[in-house]
Amino acid sequence: MNFLNKEPNPKRIDSSTERKILKKIPWLLLLGTVVPLLGVALVYFYEQFNPVSPTSTLMHAADDSFELFFYMMLGLISFIWTMLLTLALGCVIMIIMKGPRYSADSYELSHKDRPDGST
Repeated sequence: MNFLNKEPNPKRIDSSTERKILKKIPWLLLLGTVVPLLGVALVYFYEQFNPVSPTSTLMHAADDSFELFFYMMLGLISFIWTMLLTLALGCVIMIIMKGPRYSADSYELSHKDRPDGST
């Protein structure tokens, strides 16, 4: 049973902008993940090779600041992923909307000559 029929000779709108954005999204996801993780790695290695005396309170403050920075970077990564996946969903919706036009099977209305509904 064919519910939707494609319109003959539909007017198509170019969706090249959405397709260009969709092609860039995997690279943006990769870049938005790798850059914050590189920042975390740099801070981690800086703290590992910059020793502080084990008895000082600065060591505990450094651990807390690194942990805070780590969670901030995780929040940034999740924000970037959410933003880009929302953008991808919007692009897919726009491509579908700009695609060919479909129409459902038409049914004759019994009251099309009497719009007020009187019999």
